[in-house]
Parts: sequence; structure tokens; C-alpha cells
Amino acid sequence: MVLLPSFHKKLGKTNKAHLKIISKLIKSWKEWGKNALKILDIEDYYLLCEMKVMKPPYRFYVIVDQKTNTYYIADWEHKENQKR
Repeated sequence: MVLLPSFHKKLGKTNKAHLKIISKLIKSWKEWGKNALKILDIEDYYLLCEMKVMKPPYRFYVIVDQKTNTYYIADWEHKENQKR
């Protein structure tokens, strides 16, 4: 698991409640592995995946390199106005 620099900068600006949700997502991801991720896009050996939290609406994005089996934590976002 590798933190991308852009994600690391974003973590420094978040509050404790957001960090708690992110840590829960990472724990469940470590427990379930690739099964916890939903694949959004495929490019050669790279997968763009996401994990969702419905309430509050969060998205956690991960890039998977299938050749080396490396996971790159790319981004997370809080959906303020989620469509129903």
C-alpha cells in the first residue's frame, strides 16, 4: 500500500471525523482485499477502484497495479449533494 503525495497533502487538511472514516475503510480493505473494491476503469494492468460509504456519503479511490500487486491510495471525497 502506497500513499500518493496528493493524497498525503489532503490528509493533513482533514478533521478527525474524516480520518476515522478513512481508517475504517483502510481496515476493511486490508481485511477483504480486492473484494472490498469496486472496479471503475481498467487500463492495461492498472485498475481504478473505489470504496463507498453511504451515510455520510464518501468515496475512497485506489489504483491497483496488477503486475506488482501494489495498491496506490489516490484520493477520497465527501459528496455534499449526493444524487438519490
